[in-house]
Amino acid sequence: MNIRLLFLFITIAITGCNSNPSNSNSTYLNKPSGPYSVGFQDYHYINQQACPDTNYVPNLNESYFSPENTNYCHEIMLRVYYPTDTKISKTTTSYYYPAILQIKNTVSLDQSISTQQIESLNFLTSWTLESASITSGTFPIVMFIPGSQDQVQTYENLITNLVSYGYIVVGINSLFINGDIELPNGTVVPGIVPNSESDAYRTYFPEQYKDVEFIYHQIKTNHNLNIPIFKTMDLNHIGAFAHSLGNLSVIHMAHENPTLFKSVISLDDAIVDAYLPTALESIPNPTLYQFAALTYTNLRQSHQLPNLIESSEYLAVISPNAENESYSYHMNFSDFSTLQYHPTITKFFDYLSSINQPIVSPFNGYDITHTIDIYLVSFFNTYLKDESSTIFNTDNCKPLTNNSFVFCGPHSND
Repeated sequence: MNIRLLFLFITIAITGCNSNPSNSNSTYLNKPSGPYSVGFQDYHYINQQACPDTNYVPNLNESYFSPENTNYCHEIMLRVYYPTDTKISKTTTSYYYPAILQIKNTVSLDQSISTQQIESLNFLTSWTLESASITSGTFPIVMFIPGSQDQVQTYENLITNLVSYGYIVVGINSLFINGDIELPNGTVVPGIVPNSESDAYRTYFPEQYKDVEFIYHQIKTNHNLNIPIFKTMDLNHIGAFAHSLGNLSVIHMAHENPTLFKSVISLDDAIVDAYLPTALESIPNPTLYQFAALTYTNLRQSHQLPNLIESSEYLAVISPNAENESYSYHMNFSDFSTLQYHPTITKFFDYLSSINQPIVSPFNGYDITHTIDIYLVSFFNTYLKDESSTIFNTDNCKPLTNNSFVFCGPHSND
C-alpha cells in the first residue's frame, strides 16, 4: 500500500489510536483456522500478447523487465496458495520482502520513528510454507485480484484462512500495478502510483483485466500439462474474489462471460459505476458484496450501492449496525487490519490519525478480519463446494456474526 494513493480509495471520517487487543500473536496475522496448513509456490509469466508494457519507458526502466523479455512485454508474478498436510506449529517463513520494504518506506515518513523501529519490520512472518507438498485430492480454485499498489501477499489474513478449508487460491500480481514486486532474478519492480482515480481506471483496469484473462487460460493449460499443483485444481469449480480496484476486472469478466466463475466475492468496491456502468447491474453468478462500514455509508448516501436482483446475491457490511460507520475501513480487508498491532506500525498509524488520515478503524482488527473470513469461507463453501449454510442459499437472511449485518436478494438499495 502506498500512502500517496489513500485519497483515491479512502474517505476519511474519524481518527483513532490502535491499542493491541488481547488476542494478538507474535506474527501479527490471524492464524488460519481450517484443518489444513498452507503452502505456496510462485510462478512468473510474460504475456507475449501485451508488448510493450504500457509502463515501459525506453532508456529509463529496461532494468525492471526480465532479461529474456527483450520486447518488454507485460509480466505477471503469480503466487499460488494451496492446502498442505505439513504442520506449521510456528511461523518461520518471512513476510513478503517487497511488502516489508514498502511498509518500511511508508512508516519512515514519520520522522519520530527510529531506524531500529523501522528495521524491526524485517522480522514479520507468515503462516505459510514455500514449496510444501500439496495435500492429495482436488480442490476448488479461487482467483484473487488485489487492489492498486497492494500485493497479493498483503492479503494473507484472508487467503490463508480460505486455503486452510480446502481451496487453492491463485493470486495475481500485475507488475507496476500491485506495488513493489520481486522478479525471479531478484529485481524488485516498484509500483507506479496513478495521478488520479480516473487515471487508475484508464491505465490499471485494462491491464488487470488482461492479466486475469491470461491467467485464467494459463491455469487450464497448466492443468492439462499435469504441472504439479495445477493438476490438483478442480476446473469445474472456479470462483474469484477481489479488493478495491481489482473488483472492476472480476465484475466485468463475470458480466462478459457468466460461465467463467461459479461464484464471486467483491470486497469493498468503492469506485463502482463512475467508471464501469455494469458494476451496479446484477451479476449472473452467485455474488457476495462485502463492504467496510465507512464505504457502505458513503455509497448509500450517494446511491451507488448495488441492487440485489437475484436470490443468490448478498450484501454484508462489517459493522454491528448501519449507524456505526467507523467500525471498519477500506484497508481492514488487507493485512493491515492486524499488522497495525506491530509496535512500529502502531506508532505510524497513530501519527496518521493525529493528522486525520487513519488507515484502519479504531476497533479490534482481529475481530474484523475474523468476520470477513467467516463470510468468505461460508459463501464459497456454499457455491463452490455445494455445502449447506445457515444463510447462503436459504430463506434465513441473518448475519453470521454479531459485528455484521446483511441484505439478501432480491433487495433494492436505492
